[in-house]
Amino acid sequence: MKKMIKKMAAYGIGLSMIIGLTGCGDGAGSTGTASTGSSDKKTVWKYATAGYPGDSLDAYALELERQIEDAFPNVDFQVYGSEQLGDDDARLELLQSGGVEFAQVAAPFIGNVLPEAQVFALAFVFPDDSKLTAKILHEGKAVEKLDQLLIDQGIQPLDWYNEDFSCWSCNKKIEKLEDMKGLKIRVMNSDTDINNVKAMGANPTPLSYSEVYSALQLNQVDGQQNPLMVIYNNKYYEVQDYVTLSNHEVVCDLATCSTSFWNSLSEEDQNKLKDIFASVNEYAIDNQAEQSEKALQGIKDSGTEIVEISDDERARFKEAAQSSYDAFEKNVGDSGKEILDLLQQDVADMSK
Repeated sequence: MKKMIKKMAAYGIGLSMIIGLTGCGDGAGSTGTASTGSSDKKTVWKYATAGYPGDSLDAYALELERQIEDAFPNVDFQVYGSEQLGDDDARLELLQSGGVEFAQVAAPFIGNVLPEAQVFALAFVFPDDSKLTAKILHEGKAVEKLDQLLIDQGIQPLDWYNEDFSCWSCNKKIEKLEDMKGLKIRVMNSDTDINNVKAMGANPTPLSYSEVYSALQLNQVDGQQNPLMVIYNNKYYEVQDYVTLSNHEVVCDLATCSTSFWNSLSEEDQNKLKDIFASVNEYAIDNQAEQSEKALQGIKDSGTEIVEISDDERARFKEAAQSSYDAFEKNVGDSGKEILDLLQQDVADMSK
């Protein structure tokens, strides 16, 4: 194994910062007057994201900031990245309490509010094609159904964003299904992620994002799953010998605001925001492809071995994943089965 390289990562969530956010901005974002009239003070709209400098979520946030401030001259769009305001659960809670106007939340954690949303995290449920997946996430009947269920929960969906496909990095070569047996794989703390890894015969180990590098370095886990950009930007290749291009799971995020904030906006401003989020999504997909290629080359240059899975073996992995689909339907019930059926039909229809 490669020489271990120490890396210290420290971040904390200042309680005073979070409390302060709920009261800053002179009532900013609470009314739909952002694009009308003139004012000496700008309306503040806050966006909480997990994006770290250089990753796809950060690129998304910066492009969103640029386009919103261009379209809304009276708005000061403030991005709080690097999980400054907490993990996905904390960001969603902050959104619902009015502490921020906008937030990015990963689909598995949206599933804590709406279990049906975890369908997007099922292994091998999407085609191995970023642009086709983006189309399914914007035009599919499954998304249409989920959007309405979220609105009923007080959450206004703005953009389902395919951050990229997850790959496995590990200190053992993962080339076929049997290679997964007994491996300790770091996952997010979500039922679907846990069941996906169990379905492959491995042992899921839930850890926070900030703990991944040290857990790999100290051999507390054998491997993890994330997009190539995350593997590269966080230098997981320093403490991993192999990266398998499995593309087994879509890392799907929701850009959202609360329905109360959304309903405070004029119809004109709502339409502007819809157009902006659609435009940012297109930018992000193109940027993602470019950055993934750079990340892949960087990982190769590091000496980490890149492993590809054959089509036949991919089919075996997908067949094994069926047990996680069954668990999803059992946990969520009839509505879960309905959403999964709709998604699988969307994939079939749009793949023609």
